[in-house]
Amino acid sequence: MHPCPRCQSRAKCSHADCYTRQFTFSFIITYLSSLRPLVAKAGRIVSEVMILKVTLERIYQKPQASGFRVLVDRVWPRGISKVNAALDLWAKTIAPSTELRKWFGHDPEKYPEFKKRYLTELAANPDLPDFIKTLKQHEQEPVIMLYGAKDETHNQAVVLSELLKTK
Repeated sequence: MHPCPRCQSRAKCSHADCYTRQFTFSFIITYLSSLRPLVAKAGRIVSEVMILKVTLERIYQKPQASGFRVLVDRVWPRGISKVNAALDLWAKTIAPSTELRKWFGHDPEKYPEFKKRYLTELAANPDLPDFIKTLKQHEQEPVIMLYGAKDETHNQAVVLSELLKTK
């Protein structure tokens, strides 16, 4: 224990700046209990913010983890049966439009423009709030976004997951 700066006592004293009083067990308990209303308020604020654990997975790969599985392609992936896909949701209305998908053609050089156009489509999409609401209902488990593209870094699932992290 450090001595009190005023009286040099190593025992408890009544001075406000006494080091011994600051670090006693009762002081710590009192201090922590005074924080309880702030912690409760922060908990309410955090619970209102959507915290999703989103992972991306190619639908052609063997499932890596369990969770709420969402296919975010407009077109059903070739060679995958609906039983083997084990989907919880097929969000084809959230996927890029056919025109945008064909224009993009999974060309990495077009990705920045694709991302901009897709985000514009999503902003105007009336199904987006319902999609987000559905994901909020499953925020306790990991959300696995499935896509069919070969390129794992330049596709609509990447754009969508980035958008969800900001919502």
